[in-house]
Amino acid sequence: MGKMAPLVSTIYLMFLTISTIYHNGLADSQVHIEILPNEVNEMLPVEVRVSCLPDDNINSMGEIMIFELGREDEMPMVILRQNSNLTLNLGTKKNIKAYGHFNKIVSDSYIKLAITNPRVSDSGIYLCVMHYIDKEGKLMELRSQATLTVHKQDITSSFDLLVEQLSSLKEKVEKQEDTINDQKIAILDLKNELQDQKISILTNQANVIEKVDMKDRELTTDYNHLKEEVSSLKAKVKRQENVIREQKSEMLGMENRLQDWSTILKSQASQVNTMVKKASFTSAFSAGHIVKDSLISGATIIFRDVFMKEGPGYDEKTGKFTAPTAGLYVFHLVLTSEYKDMYAGVDLRANNRLLAKLFNRNQNNEDQSSISTVVKLNKGDVVHATVAYMTKNFKLWKTSYYSVFTGYLIKPL
Repeated sequence: MGKMAPLVSTIYLMFLTISTIYHNGLADSQVHIEILPNEVNEMLPVEVRVSCLPDDNINSMGEIMIFELGREDEMPMVILRQNSNLTLNLGTKKNIKAYGHFNKIVSDSYIKLAITNPRVSDSGIYLCVMHYIDKEGKLMELRSQATLTVHKQDITSSFDLLVEQLSSLKEKVEKQEDTINDQKIAILDLKNELQDQKISILTNQANVIEKVDMKDRELTTDYNHLKEEVSSLKAKVKRQENVIREQKSEMLGMENRLQDWSTILKSQASQVNTMVKKASFTSAFSAGHIVKDSLISGATIIFRDVFMKEGPGYDEKTGKFTAPTAGLYVFHLVLTSEYKDMYAGVDLRANNRLLAKLFNRNQNNEDQSSISTVVKLNKGDVVHATVAYMTKNFKLWKTSYYSVFTGYLIKPL
């Protein structure tokens, strides 16, 4: 009993001290945590920002010493000390970056996490902890917490629905095989012709643009006709659904055969999709039609005038190309500048990966530079041209055809 008395006294004093620290800290000032957005779906290209910020009234409380931020079960993931760099404890979490800043005005200090493409494993309660010394010299601690929820996407139901639709379309697809084969041949011929036109762009750009415009109109017409045929086919299939339901009992004995047809149809659909979903675009930069901040260091150059756009991928509002399918792609970038003695460096990037660098230095009132590269992309990868550095008055030639951003799929994977 005599040995237990000092231990009980020590625990009581620690409890009293901690209670006093938390009471004083919460009564006079607060630190808060923000998670934006705090609820997302997995596999979506979004960025979640987790911010740890002191309130304005902290300036009167004393001297801030340490910021800590992280998920509750992995605290601390990042530490910021006064007059020191960030200390990171992120392990293998390559999708998380940390930022922090100390300021003489304590309320302007902060520590942040940026979580790109969040996964379900990133879900949880995140804590913001701030240690500071008050005017009486006591070490104080403030805490705040918020929850991040990442939902897992379920693609099973979408796959089952696709299999059901493919099975329902079996009879109609059989009747369209000859037409589809002709269209496949036509698409292959058009693809080869477009490939030749792309190569000729490097030597005779003006003539190629005129030919591409013509092909674009032809492909648009073919696409509209194909779209009308697909809509008609869907309408016919819908009218047959009632008949299919009535024949369901008879089709039970044909399950193995339908499975074989399903495999064949999946293969044919994959081949058709490979041809239809080829991605290519041609867009030119026009000084009169770009976003105001497009030509500044660190910004993406936005090419607004679209000469040819076949299939999805290029967004003229952002200047970025998003790969609609995995494959080998070719990209060309041509920039023509005006004003003597100006220069700029431009990076061609896929997501955050550097593909090629272009340097343009104008010594005779006009100068043209170009780069070309072949790159393997996954579905959803984003390719864009970014200004790495530039002189203050660097400008591109105002005519659209002198500055061009081009890309196309050469082989789906």
